[in-house]
Amino acid sequence: MFAKLGAIAAATAVSLHPLPAQASESVYDCRFDPGASPLTWVTIRHDDIARQTGVSASHFVAGDVAVGLATKDLGREIEFRHEVRNAGQLVNISSYRIDTVSGRATGNVELYGEDGNFIRGGPIPVEGHCKISTSQVATSKQIARAASNEVCHEDNSPTQFVDSQRYCASSILPQQGGKTYGPKNLFWGPEGAAWCEGVAGNGEGESIRIETAPAVSVYAVVIRNGYQRSASTFSNNGRVEVVEIEAAGRKERYTLRDDPGSQRLALSQPAKAATITVRIVSVYPGARYADTCLSGLLLDLEGF
Repeated sequence: MFAKLGAIAAATAVSLHPLPAQASESVYDCRFDPGASPLTWVTIRHDDIARQTGVSASHFVAGDVAVGLATKDLGREIEFRHEVRNAGQLVNISSYRIDTVSGRATGNVELYGEDGNFIRGGPIPVEGHCKISTSQVATSKQIARAASNEVCHEDNSPTQFVDSQRYCASSILPQQGGKTYGPKNLFWGPEGAAWCEGVAGNGEGESIRIETAPAVSVYAVVIRNGYQRSASTFSNNGRVEVVEIEAAGRKERYTLRDDPGSQRLALSQPAKAATITVRIVSVYPGARYADTCLSGLLLDLEGF
């Protein structure tokens, strides 16, 4: 009925620096030649006031990857480096520069053998191009809230529908008793896990943002309401009563059943989108705790 988009491959905590009200942020969505570079695309966000950069999303051909090492603002150019490891063994070290005016991206890749020794006599040139967008961002108070609360989990495993995806939670409940409550628990497993929001109150207004690359046609959203580890965790914690789904500029609201299991929320019409936001509007209160939880959240990309 719906497509499982894959298991979590990496976790990224979003960390934005406080900006002045109505500050400007530039976003560089860069694509590279996959024949020459292990990096196929990367998104870099740049604070035009504080002159700071950070890698917010990326996709690699293969390997256990450390991303976003040593990002630098060089004036007209932004530089970043990363290394690729396979089973802990260094495979390559790459460095890239983005021209902030033309959008041209260039780089070099150094290849290493199984013994960790450098095996190429010179760098391999790689080229790409970045789509540059600049926007006015929120006030410093709003940005500071995002920096302290939002947590993302990223999956760089390609499927028949997407190259990568990322789930970002507006807040999470802190770890308790060895259990974590981040957005990775929404990927239909492991059994007994859940995302639980972490703000004061019952979680109304909190959200999960799903980002895909490329954009996909979304037919429905499938939700497992509440903390479904057991009957007691389900009743003791809050469940979502009304949810708002935002995709392709449209917002639709749905009333969920207050029971375990899966619920498919069909959109009024398929939405072609790269960002889908699921927002809590109202809740069924928990018998003991104010935290509101979800045990699963998937996109139906097939429409069956």
